[in-house]
Amino acid sequence: MPTLPTLLIHSLISTYLCVPMELEELSTLRTTLRLVCHQWNSMIKNSALCWSTFHLIRGKTNVSHVSFTSHLRASLELSNNAPLSIQIRGQSNGPFGIWVPHEVQDYLDILAERIKQWAELEIMLVEAFPLSILRLLSRYPFSNAAILKHFSLISVASTESIAVTVALVTEAAPALKCLELTTDAGSQFFYNIPIDHTPFERITSLHLGVRSVMAASSVLPHFRSIATLRFELLRNNPPLGSTDITISLPALRTLILSGTHSQRLLPTLDIPQLETLFCDSELTRDLIVFLSHRKLPTLVVTAVSGGVDGTSLLSEEVAANVGNVEIVATIPQEIHGLY
Repeated sequence: MPTLPTLLIHSLISTYLCVPMELEELSTLRTTLRLVCHQWNSMIKNSALCWSTFHLIRGKTNVSHVSFTSHLRASLELSNNAPLSIQIRGQSNGPFGIWVPHEVQDYLDILAERIKQWAELEIMLVEAFPLSILRLLSRYPFSNAAILKHFSLISVASTESIAVTVALVTEAAPALKCLELTTDAGSQFFYNIPIDHTPFERITSLHLGVRSVMAASSVLPHFRSIATLRFELLRNNPPLGSTDITISLPALRTLILSGTHSQRLLPTLDIPQLETLFCDSELTRDLIVFLSHRKLPTLVVTAVSGGVDGTSLLSEEVAANVGNVEIVATIPQEIHGLY
């Protein structure tokens, strides 16, 4: 019987085991795959990459806290020194089960023993209750997280602790370059962070999702060094109208606007180095006006936003300002990975 090349098997297994799922579900999957044959068992057991992804998503299973903790420690041992990708999805009670604060602290304490291996950290808080998770982060030595390059914080809650946490992690983690911040917080949730907070200068890619353009105007001035920005407006708030708000991002070269309403950010931006603008929704007046007043090397639009030829909504005068219009079915996955 023909067999698949070892490298291909390893690639397939590693990719499959990196899909977000409950930790206990991942444990069952690893066990099942190891039962396929001796080769697969040996490959999974001895591959640190297969044990380097941790998605702490509390499920509806009856796995005890002790068993969950034991499996977490065993997986960390098998990860050896591989870079770790960690996702924590928390809520007090709902479809993903119950999170007990002291249990979450135990899991984080165990993971923090390997903080030198943290490469990606994502915290998703579905409601206000688990905001205690953010307070736990202040206990950990992020200065030892020498390879942490991507930090993601997603929360529906409106609280200043979000800004404090972002400032804490960016200040301590020496290699952090990519930041994702999605929150339903109001316009002033960054008010207690100094505008010249130096560590933010290390951030080169930012994914920002907020409730309003006003909220964006309180965050973006802190990140003047970003080269890539993906912006998402979470609510359909009324346009600002005439405003004196100006957000200067002198290093920005790539701008990704997700959703029609996100184009409302454009009138506030001073982005002299912009090279590529991605748009995945219908072209609005804000975008047309923006293009009519500046030269843009490349505009990338989806088929739904740009029409058949990509310029159906652009006048000849505006189109003359765009060096190249590219039509894509969706924004490429590699672009999503920039931030």
